Amino acid sequence: MPSNSQVIGQHNCSTRQQRGASLAVVIFILVVLASLGVVMVRVLSLGSASVVSEVVGTRAVLAARSGLELALTDLFPLNQSTATSCTVVNSNRSEVNFTGAGLTDCRAEVSCVELDAGDFIQYRLVSVGVCAVGNQEFSRRLLLEASDASL
Repeated sequence: MPSNSQVIGQHNCSTRQQRGASLAVVIFILVVLASLGVVMVRVLSLGSASVVSEVVGTRAVLAARSGLELALTDLFPLNQSTATSCTVVNSNRSEVNFTGAGLTDCRAEVSCVELDAGDFIQYRLVSVGVCAVGNQEFSRRLLLEASDASL
């Protein structure tokens, strides 16, 4: 049976070894936690970027829709029984810059084409809404078809 001094000496030796092992475990845990922190920061920044993209994309859709509505007022004026031509729309609404609070830094590029459909004329309106944020531009495209046929 070993004496108390031998047991105490072995115990001291193993305590020193455990101190070195615990230091390695602490460093490992710190590295893992730091890595998780970096991953969380990246995930949050990507989430923020996707929200910005969604909001500005919605503004671009609204700009395109506003451009179509303005073109329709040119194509089908209130006090006329017949439609005007696409020439009016293409000259007046080729590019519409918005200055309102909701569509700041947005514009709509509208084009109109007349298609002969026999008894009536089919109008194809295409509007591209573009909104800028910083050095990025987001765009959305809408197509609308209308005719001068009466029901």
